[in-house]
Amino acid sequence: MTDNPYSTPRQLLASDGVPLDQRRPLWRAYWFAPAAAPIAFVVLLFVVGACCTALGIAINPASFVVLPVVAMTAGMLICYLVAGCIGMPIAFQLKKRDKLNGFTVHAAAFGWSSFVALVVGLPAALYGGAPWYQVPLAPLILLLVVAPPVLVSGTAFWWLVKRGGGLSVNQTR
Repeated sequence: MTDNPYSTPRQLLASDGVPLDQRRPLWRAYWFAPAAAPIAFVVLLFVVGACCTALGIAINPASFVVLPVVAMTAGMLICYLVAGCIGMPIAFQLKKRDKLNGFTVHAAAFGWSSFVALVVGLPAALYGGAPWYQVPLAPLILLLVVAPPVLVSGTAFWWLVKRGGGLSVNQTR
């Protein structure tokens, strides 16, 4: 007896050979995880503001209005674009090679945040007229600001993928 060509196959395969039902946890994680970075940035900003206020350090009160609004609008859009254009292709390739795990997710998140800090921080320091000995500090300071929210987003992605059931037994360690 032959298969009915009009029925839905039991296991649909994508063009790269990964079953479509195994991709759903990755897409569910993509739906929620990029939002963790701007939210973490806003929380970090408020914690720093509270600490500065408690210690008596002068802060610009307008920045606690402007920065969260920028983070939740432009930052959210940028996070979803970067996750969609860079993160998801990496996740699908790692999944295809059976290498998607917590280490690779966090290594990719830290690597891309380091790249962004270097690409944005160096020109900003050079264009801003900083002395030559302060130029390497700009990417480092930017990395200290960018990396924690991106790593929180990577952690959220990994947790959602792991919880979503899209991994084999040997990958959940």
